[in-house]
Amino acid sequence: MAAAERLKAQPQGHGEPCSEPICAAGGGIVVVWFLPEAEAERSALTPQERRALTAAVDKLVARGEQLGFPHTSAVQIAEEPLRELRPRAGHSRFRAFYRRVGTRMVIAGIGPEAAVDPRGFERAVRAATDRLARLTGEE
Repeated sequence: MAAAERLKAQPQGHGEPCSEPICAAGGGIVVVWFLPEAEAERSALTPQERRALTAAVDKLVARGEQLGFPHTSAVQIAEEPLRELRPRAGHSRFRAFYRRVGTRMVIAGIGPEAAVDPRGFERAVRAATDRLARLTGEE
């Protein structure tokens, strides 16, 4: 099944944990989906960090690809196109890694900010890229 078809087949919610392959947040112009692994990583954040991520996701839903720096930026070390959502306009110790897949933004992982934990950042980027490759059948 093509990635766009897999995305169409999934239910929508507002960042709620689910057992489906993909969870959704939002309902504005842009739909933002969390892969299950990213949802688990989101759940591991502190309540304050989850609120910051929710606020950042709400901005992504409202502005889509028009959302720019300091709220989002390209991940320079990624081999495939990947963006990082930067909660608190970058004043956060974590990032959410995402890419457009079809008509949706798919959050594939959450990890530390590069300056805080360079190795953790690299691992999180690699994990997000691998998850997106599995989703889109590019592996």
